[in-house]
Amino acid sequence: TCVNIGCVPSKIMIRAAHIAHLRRESPFDNGISATSPAILRERLLTQQQGRVEELRHAKYETILDGNPAITVLHGEARFNGERSLSVHLTDGGERELVFDRCLIATGASPALPPIPGLKDTPYWTSTE
Repeated sequence: TCVNIGCVPSKIMIRAAHIAHLRRESPFDNGISATSPAILRERLLTQQQGRVEELRHAKYETILDGNPAITVLHGEARFNGERSLSVHLTDGGERELVFDRCLIATGASPALPPIPGLKDTPYWTSTE
């Protein structure tokens, strides 16, 4: 969640907003002219997604690929019992897995904090 839709993309947009603010409101009393920035949201999102993909590869995919004890399966899984599941593989076929322990990491979705008036105010979540 942090790399894909949480901390990383949020921090990128927060930093961009900070830079836009500094351009609009110069703290140097006429020594540096302030100007309204042209905010190109689509370009910011493209830049943000590029960084997310770069970090996803560095933090997850490379580590998984480099560990012979880990096998990554892409597909849809269903439990068969307490210690087994079947995976319908994305590229075809099926695989059954038996395990002692199983970790299910499904990710997360944003939640609105209970701040009065927030739900009636325009806002963006990390997903948007």
